[in-house]
Amino acid sequence: MIGSDCRSSKGTWINTGTQAGTLFTASRKPSSRNSRIIFLRDQLRVRPMNILGQSRVQLSGNNGEKARLPIRFGSPRGGELLVTVGLGTPKVSLTLIFDTGSDITWIQCEPCPSCYPQQDPLFKPSKSTTYSPCSGSKCNYSIPYADGSHSDGYNIRHLLTVTPEYKFPNFNFGCSQHNIGDFGDTAGMLALGQGDNTLISQTAS
Repeated sequence: MIGSDCRSSKGTWINTGTQAGTLFTASRKPSSRNSRIIFLRDQLRVRPMNILGQSRVQLSGNNGEKARLPIRFGSPRGGELLVTVGLGTPKVSLTLIFDTGSDITWIQCEPCPSCYPQQDPLFKPSKSTTYSPCSGSKCNYSIPYADGSHSDGYNIRHLLTVTPEYKFPNFNFGCSQHNIGDFGDTAGMLALGQGDNTLISQTAS
């Protein structure tokens, strides 16, 4: 299988199923966190999520063990890719839009005065034992999208479970309380863009 890889915080590799060619081999591993992040982002820009026939994100450890994060095609906003992950303890499964163009991962949280209807129950951050509220001057987020949609809310930290074997504590994401636009019936966005709060950035340290 042809793929592009990036090391994560637990000595893992994330394979995004690129079909652009053999762009990365074990003998040419990026040596620093920043170069690993830049490398994977470059590959994502080369092929705007062109993973037809490669409907998964594959995580594989240095010892050869592999875990797959299934993604699937959905109907929101004209055929987005969807992925189901777990947040909090106990784990709550949520279906998100898998978006390489987004810089902030966010989900709709209760209470939500201006949320769209979603298939999964609204996430309740304070009900989890791994909940950590934001502290500091950057606790709110506001993100516009090119199609005119918009999401506003506040930042928190929680345990992110991508597979039973791959869990990331203190994952920073947005708790949305106001949304404008069509996000289907998903719970939010899983971001793989260029910002510091994307899945790639937070798992590549």
